[in-house]
Amino acid sequence: MHSINWISNIPDEILDTSSPTWNKGKIHCTNAPNDDVLEAYSSQFKKNMQSFFNAREEEMAPGGLMALVFYVIPNGSLPSQCFICLHYMNFSAPHSWKWPV
Repeated sequence: MHSINWISNIPDEILDTSSPTWNKGKIHCTNAPNDDVLEAYSSQFKKNMQSFFNAREEEMAPGGLMALVFYVIPNGSLPSQCFICLHYMNFSAPHSWKWPV
């Protein structure tokens, strides 16, 4: 099993000290000072995941399936209370898997 906990770069606005999104020199969003920091990382993640799925689409055989496993922990829940969700992405329907914007 593999994990995609990756972004290609730190969003520019996070590193700009004059930006309201500046994250005080931190390169992560834990305890972010405002929602703009979270939005910057979320936007970067969406771009990177779209790129990842575009690359996988090129590799897939026509009608092929990709199985993705998401381990999710809702706010206020303990890991022992969670489950694993298996989601099949249908690559036979063109661009049915687009990352929501």
